[in-house]
Amino acid sequence: SVEPLAVGWELRAWGWFTQGEAWALRERLQPLLRGLDAALLLPFGREPDTQQELGWMLWAAHAEAPPRELLADALAAFGADDAATLRYDAGPGRSLRLLRVEAGAPEARLRSAWLSGPPAELQPAADALQAWVRERMPLPCAARQLLRPGVDPAQLGAAPPRGPQLCSCMDVSEASAMAALAAADGPPETRVAAAQAATRCGTCCGSCLPRLRRLAAQQAQTLSTT
Repeated sequence: SVEPLAVGWELRAWGWFTQGEAWALRERLQPLLRGLDAALLLPFGREPDTQQELGWMLWAAHAEAPPRELLADALAAFGADDAATLRYDAGPGRSLRLLRVEAGAPEARLRSAWLSGPPAELQPAADALQAWVRERMPLPCAARQLLRPGVDPAQLGAAPPRGPQLCSCMDVSEASAMAALAAADGPPETRVAAAQAATRCGTCCGSCLPRLRRLAAQQAQTLSTT
């Protein structure tokens, strides 16, 4: 029989990296992945995004909090050594949160987020932070307000729903594609081309193109009746 994993400590982290950083990170984190009871390192999508960056999601679980030395490379990758990173540290075995905001962005957007500690202390913020990092959407509040364990992002501003997936190859949600279509001008085919340029949706296998074209046509029809 399979024994259930007793989890006393959990880690969830998401971040954007240059291509060089991303592949180096995968190699650097192998000792960590092997040293914990359970761990996964997965990319966002399959190709660099429009900013030529790759996203990584790191999840891990262990019976008890591992020594910080084991986490050193992962912590550094997610901004622990960056003076600009916002940090909440309740001490060994307790909650640790790291939030790194995009430098130079006109609106506050998260470049990476790290949550670790007792599993119950990761929620309710984990799902919202994941969405904000992956979608690169503006935060509804000051990033520092999201550091407190137990804080409910819904009380600070609505957490963006991930929504249905449109393009699996490029990890583009339907909401992101709709926003790109709405930001473009011209007939549906021009909007589709603009959305492809902005999100890379439909530029790989092409299976999502029919849906993207239907969305563009629906949007054009809505605009023509308003």
